[in-house]
Amino acid sequence: MKFRLIDAVVLHSVTLVVSSFGYSQDSFAQLNSVNHPCNAISLGGAFQILPAACVGHLARTPNRSTRASCSIDKIIIHPEYVFLSNNIAVVRLQCPRISLSPSLRIRNVTEGNVLTLMAKDGHQNHVVTPVQVASCSACQDEYEVFDCDRQLCVRLIGIYRSQLRNLDGLSGAPLYATDGQLAGMLSYGFIGAHLVAERLTFHEPFIRHSIEALDGGLRILK
Repeated sequence: MKFRLIDAVVLHSVTLVVSSFGYSQDSFAQLNSVNHPCNAISLGGAFQILPAACVGHLARTPNRSTRASCSIDKIIIHPEYVFLSNNIAVVRLQCPRISLSPSLRIRNVTEGNVLTLMAKDGHQNHVVTPVQVASCSACQDEYEVFDCDRQLCVRLIGIYRSQLRNLDGLSGAPLYATDGQLAGMLSYGFIGAHLVAERLTFHEPFIRHSIEALDGGLRILK
């Protein structure tokens, strides 16, 4: 498997939240460039996953004069990433005083399951809302390309169904199952339509292989 590596990209700011086992109200890791905030999912230690589309933007607009608390050391973008297809990348951060091993607790979900989306939006507001896994055909009807094995089709439920005016900054938001395990990562979507997330059980081999490649066979906790 071939990987694309990007070295030493410095972010404007990084808020690193280590949440190895389940989620909490403080689990809002976010990577920011000048005009393009993206959520990121902390796997513990120095590793995070985020949409590959966000990485491309960050790589084009580095700010090497910023006093960010962390910087990107290396990135592996999914080898089959094309625009929003296989929209996932694994990031190793360079931060002081990080010694935890990464933890990967992922579960599969099916139509009808209720998940929790946790993120910061483009205005730095916390967004915590339930979403429900919809049928694959719902997203196939709304989007030109949708892969039922690789992606999750979800819809907003609860108060955000009517209150959320746009999806700016929500890309990369984690979707947690009821037991706190990761199920998906928000990729894209439109107000009034279903949202598309990357199914993390599908991408688990890529994530594990990337962490091992970036850190020389580091043991990944389950």
